[in-house]
Amino acid sequence: GISRSNIDNYAVKKANLFSLKEAESAMEGGDIGIFLVHSMLPTDRLAQGSFQDFDYIIADNFARTAKKFNFEKIIYLSGLAPADPDLSSHLKSRGEVEKVLSAYGTPCMTIRAGLIIGAMGSSFQIMLKLVERLPILVCPAWCENDTQVVSIETVVDCIKSGIKEAWDANCIIELGCPEVTSYKNLLKLVADAMGKKRFIFSFRSYLPFFSKYWVSFVTNAPQSLTSPLVESLKHKTVKTGLSNYKNERKYKGHEQKVVEIIKKAISDYNDLKEKTPYAFVSRKNIDRQVTSVQRLYLPEGVTGVEAAQIYINWVCTLPFINTRMKGDGAIFKLPLTKPILILKFSKVRSSSDRALYYVTGGVLAKVHEKGRFEFRETVDKKNLIIALHNFRPRLPWYLYAYTQAIFHVFVMKLFGRYMEFKAGKSIR
Repeated sequence: GISRSNIDNYAVKKANLFSLKEAESAMEGGDIGIFLVHSMLPTDRLAQGSFQDFDYIIADNFARTAKKFNFEKIIYLSGLAPADPDLSSHLKSRGEVEKVLSAYGTPCMTIRAGLIIGAMGSSFQIMLKLVERLPILVCPAWCENDTQVVSIETVVDCIKSGIKEAWDANCIIELGCPEVTSYKNLLKLVADAMGKKRFIFSFRSYLPFFSKYWVSFVTNAPQSLTSPLVESLKHKTVKTGLSNYKNERKYKGHEQKVVEIIKKAISDYNDLKEKTPYAFVSRKNIDRQVTSVQRLYLPEGVTGVEAAQIYINWVCTLPFINTRMKGDGAIFKLPLTKPILILKFSKVRSSSDRALYYVTGGVLAKVHEKGRFEFRETVDKKNLIIALHNFRPRLPWYLYAYTQAIFHVFVMKLFGRYMEFKAGKSIR
């Protein structure tokens, strides 16, 4: 969070946005929140779940914190998306994050930007490396799709304008230079700007599965980045005009032509050639630590806290597992064993729509201050997100990965089926 009155005077704080507590610690004292985060994967050694659910949690934590500290507004950098019911998971996630950030009452400006061109941008770097390393590029059908680009300088200027402007309602800005181009043409323009002769062909097949891997292999970009990006390229990403959206805002800045944007980015790239884009840097995983996130159906009228109670009681119905409530916590046991897991409910860190339990004991867990288990309603009240954060198992790692970790996901799926059955039973 930053202050509108003095945007050049700021402090840098680090926080794990999967933790609401850390988000609050980092954002306290700010007036405006700028959300630029896209979480393809947490940094724990094992991450179970989809990036859409990871993105949901960090956006929800950000929005809850903005509300707690009465932020003036949130600025969210998103992307252009077509009005297509069959959107890719990446573009669906961006739309969902937009809804989450505006769900708690803080006005949200969403900047839907075209393909951002800048020397250290991950998408631009992927194009650069393809052109640098392949004299012949045989491109799938998605390379012919229409798109619009925008310079990194324009995006930054738009964010600065959003900080300085006064507005008190949700609004959307679409950014993209007037020219509509294609990914194939962008590759040609990059090759020309780099002074390289490249033969670029395309064929009719889309081949998303194959594309994810060859793009990652050639460019050294992690698959967690290339996979959702390539999946999204099946769509035309051009400005829609937002004719049905009453709170559209217009960006008044000047936008360059596509060829000028690319030449500027290539010039900057030549000065920064030795640097690696942040998205390409391999994350230092926290050894023997786990994040596991599942999204389940939530019966109508059931709160997050109630869902946690239902889960603890339901586990008793599984073979060989016994649970019992003790004070403000729960104990999980197998026959003739010590407790395998002990959870303690945190009343201070919970609310009606979110129940948080800390992992405080059990023969299957190493206890530390950040291990926690949470049950969180989605803002539309239709789903329940169950997340195990910063869990450290006692079992040897590979034994854990192929037994306890798999069993945990299996149990979550069973519980999801139970919640669906429970809803159907109440309807009848």
